[in-house]
Amino acid sequence: MARDLIYVVALLALVLLLFSSRPFFDKLKIMFLFLCIAVATYALIIFVIHPYWPRERPFEALLNVNQLIPETDTSFPSKHATFSFLLAGFAYGYGRRYAFWIFLGAIFIALGRVIVGVHYPLDVLSGAGLGVFIGLIASWIFKKMVK
Repeated sequence: MARDLIYVVALLALVLLLFSSRPFFDKLKIMFLFLCIAVATYALIIFVIHPYWPRERPFEALLNVNQLIPETDTSFPSKHATFSFLLAGFAYGYGRRYAFWIFLGAIFIALGRVIVGVHYPLDVLSGAGLGVFIGLIASWIFKKMVK
């Protein structure tokens, strides 16, 4: 859940998009916009947030926390939570029909990251907030582009 569910959720979102009734070029615009937003969000986290808020992971800072999956960079915010909630926020803003399932997957991803000891709850909550915020803005931009 903590490491690989993000790929399942992304694949689910892609399949739902491909089988939607939107015109083909709208689907391509959605995929391109989401890819651009995801890359920009990754750059924001890596080049802006991580250098100014370095935070040790729980398995590094606390006793009796075992590292169950390999992680090497800083903990705040959780990139897995950010991207899964970015996808969920985008899906919610784009069309609420299937957003519930993507949000549910994002919640399981975030919980898994805390359970395996690679993130604190604040890491995944901040990542979730950042992801939903950017996802909603990106879906609003998409709606303006399509009209």
